[in-house]
Amino acid sequence: MIYSYFHKMQWEKYILVILLFLSANISGLRGQGNDPGVNEIQSMTPDTSKVMAWIDLSKTATASDFGLARIYGDSALQLAAKIGFESGEAQAHKQIATACYYGGKLPDALEHYNWVLAYHERQKDELNWAKIMNNIGLVKRNQGKYDEAMNCFFQSLEIKERYPDPDALAFTYKTIGETYAIESNYELAETYFDKALKGFQLAGNEQLEHTMILNIGGFYQETDQPEKSLEYVLRAKAYFEEVDSKQELGRSNYILGKLFIDEGKLVEAEKAFLTARTLFYNLGSLFRVIGCNESLARVAMMQQDYPKAINLAKITLENAREIDTKSQIARALLLLSNIYKEARDYQTALDYLEQFNIVQDSFQNEEVTKTIAELEEKYQSEVKEKELASLTITNNMNELNLKKQRNQKFALLGFLGLLLVIVGLIYNQFRINKGNNRKLVEKNKIIQNALLEKEVLLKEIHHRVKNNLQFISSLLNLQSRHTQDPNALLVLNESKDRINSMSIIHQKLYQEDNLIGVPMDQYIENLLDSLIHSYKVDRKKVQVETNIQDLNLDVDTAIPIGLILNEIITNAFKYAFDEDASGTLFVELIEENDLLKLCIQDNGPGLPEGFDPLESEQFGFELVRSLASKLKGKVVLSNEKGLRFTLDISNYKHA
Repeated sequence: MIYSYFHKMQWEKYILVILLFLSANISGLRGQGNDPGVNEIQSMTPDTSKVMAWIDLSKTATASDFGLARIYGDSALQLAAKIGFESGEAQAHKQIATACYYGGKLPDALEHYNWVLAYHERQKDELNWAKIMNNIGLVKRNQGKYDEAMNCFFQSLEIKERYPDPDALAFTYKTIGETYAIESNYELAETYFDKALKGFQLAGNEQLEHTMILNIGGFYQETDQPEKSLEYVLRAKAYFEEVDSKQELGRSNYILGKLFIDEGKLVEAEKAFLTARTLFYNLGSLFRVIGCNESLARVAMMQQDYPKAINLAKITLENAREIDTKSQIARALLLLSNIYKEARDYQTALDYLEQFNIVQDSFQNEEVTKTIAELEEKYQSEVKEKELASLTITNNMNELNLKKQRNQKFALLGFLGLLLVIVGLIYNQFRINKGNNRKLVEKNKIIQNALLEKEVLLKEIHHRVKNNLQFISSLLNLQSRHTQDPNALLVLNESKDRINSMSIIHQKLYQEDNLIGVPMDQYIENLLDSLIHSYKVDRKKVQVETNIQDLNLDVDTAIPIGLILNEIITNAFKYAFDEDASGTLFVELIEENDLLKLCIQDNGPGLPEGFDPLESEQFGFELVRSLASKLKGKVVLSNEKGLRFTLDISNYKHA
């Protein structure tokens, strides 16, 4: 079977991609590999920039291979989750959902879109919530759930109309118009198509403007206006050939095939559908490949090539069942019944017609179940209304009886009057308290919003400080490439490491919920990794051991400690370990007896005889002495079995 063969090749292609991807992971460590883009990303530091690089690569792959786009999106998602980059997680989920949607993996697409929807709801980001709701509607529509899809589209439209974003608004007009066209409501379809086209033109979005031109061409084909249809389709096709948009070229050829069928040009129709199927297959769009196979089966039936038509129709049915789209399953069954009928195999035609009726009945049963639920809800509502009316009548009777008793007993009337006054006072106090509570809630909400804004601002400050420090580091790195003097080069590299030690702190601050505290265990591990990478330390020869307590220190304490660590560890990597020798570096930071104890020890040759770093005028040692003084720390150096540096800090703060 033709498509089964294609499908097998598709899986083989993805297996090959995964093998190449794993190979790139290994070769990337050696500076080799066949894919420069993947290798370059693999060599990046595992931070937010690497996440965004994977997402950009996935977006690029979406234009040519949906399966590969999903692989790159999965890489972005795994890294974003690992480093706690929630915004990156949301973007990765969205990219994976898009690849799954176009690739025909509709349940997977729905799962990832729902994750993004929940994220935007938590962020109170109405516009992006509306955009994702629109995408969920597209998935529902492809599942044949048109009512649910329309509900999603109109929820999205209600929000988008409040924002000055003509591009986003036009996209929802487009999806609503397409759905009305599918349901043969051509008048409303044309109205929304016109709104969408004008919206994309206003936004200057040429790609979607021509997508709408193609949609209008398809609309004219469905409404028996072939001349207008051909004009619009050819106009759109010329643009998509120019920009090499494979998906829209596939759709253009598909609509041309339908036009050729209407004109009785079956050979031209078959050629157009085959071109469309090849484009959709290369993209990995199973949903659209199914539509092409269905149309090719109809062409073969019209050519009276019944074996070919049956084969294509069975492939269509098999793939429709694979993605569980009931509307396409029903069409494939009906098509098979018609083909066998044309081939005069009436028994088989009847068998497929019975299967078609079963699927149609399941559709109707779903509608009946939904209708029953609506009627049940209305019935319960009417019952409650009747109960309320009965209760009202009973209350009125009780009130009449009460009035009769008041007329009979004056004393009781006075008592009830007093009781009403008391109740009124209680209600008035309740109303006052309720108003005060409402004001208190509003004030709390204002305070919470202000705190949230300050938190976002503080995160942005840390993010920008980190970016500025990285920019300075990049400038030093660029300068070092043009510096021939070894001493100047050494100074530049050491300065770059010092800046990096501060940059890591600000990176931690904007990634964590605690914006004023630095988790020292994570920070020191990251600093060690950075220095090991900077000085090309072989982890197989030099073992790095740590004993870091779970301490959360404020920035004014963490930055001096980070700079001291940078100087001492850098000195160890430069002088303590020969190129061929093995060794151990031990780093410890603990809190004990109201002191913060920092210890760095190596098992190298130690300090040269007669050299006292505490008296040295070198910049690095002067910096250590100055920072230790700021922390009110006592420095102790010992030179047995290597160099041991200890610093007892008394001036420190927890976050």
